[in-house]
Amino acid sequence: MRRISKLRTRAGQWISLSERVQTSVELLDLAHESGDSSMTAEVGAEATGLVREADELELELVLSGEYDDHNAILAVHAGAGGT
Repeated sequence: MRRISKLRTRAGQWISLSERVQTSVELLDLAHESGDSSMTAEVGAEATGLVREADELELELVLSGEYDDHNAILAVHAGAGGT
């Protein structure tokens, strides 16, 4: 049930983002038709935020593997010519 809840939340975020992108596209079309430059600028600012949110969701999706929420230890040993 936890996994289903997590998947619903993740899917809901993408669906919400998709709906907001569609709304922004429709507003941009209206702004172009009416020649309203202030509305075009506002939609452009919203688009920048949507792109940032999409990038964050994409990174979250990439780092959502089975062990990605676990800690890791990285050790780097300097040496001459070895592995």
